[in-house]
Amino acid sequence: MKGALRYLFDNYVRTSLASVGTFGLLSLLGSPVLKIEFFSSYYYMMPMILVIFTVIFSFNITTIYRNMALSMNCLRRHFFWGCQAAFAAVALAGTAIVWLTGALPGLTGLGYMAKDVSPVLSGAPAYSQPGPLLFLLAASALLQPTGAALGGVYGRSKAWATVLLVIVILLGIAGTVLMLFVNDGTLSLPPAVPVSLLCALAVICAGCEVYFWRSNARTVVR
Repeated sequence: MKGALRYLFDNYVRTSLASVGTFGLLSLLGSPVLKIEFFSSYYYMMPMILVIFTVIFSFNITTIYRNMALSMNCLRRHFFWGCQAAFAAVALAGTAIVWLTGALPGLTGLGYMAKDVSPVLSGAPAYSQPGPLLFLLAASALLQPTGAALGGVYGRSKAWATVLLVIVILLGIAGTVLMLFVNDGTLSLPPAVPVSLLCALAVICAGCEVYFWRSNARTVVR
């Protein structure tokens, strides 16, 4: 089990968080620090970046990392449970990076883009508030097993896996944007709406976890 955790953290977790962190750092330097409006669009879409990266990198779990781990005598059940720990680590640390990106300018006194430049791309980002952060944490945790399952589908049908991957990413982005709009007052929706979205995603995730477990049992190392 330790070997599976070490392998996943050295490859999957570190790569995922390094990508999110690098994007956050560049957008942070470009928007709140240098006040370049071009970079503000990337700065204010940080939650969507986490959603996209978690799905794409988790897709590699079953297309790249699993075969490599099993070829090094990693047990299939150890790989599966190691992935669950890796998913939790990426969700927690990734959400923390997003929060830090949004909160750091206010904490350090750097300030944000002026509101007269662009009302949409200015001020403290909505994603630095508790509501969107909790939604993002749950969504990123649930989307990773879904991405891993889609990686297993890719071995059977590349076309279907690609279509489903795009749909999952778009749904994840749509849900995140919806939550941000609700939080900043742009939309007024009952709390049951985001909760229902997460419940639906949880059901999908549960089915994907079952598929992920069963696909591990059938995997043949080549």
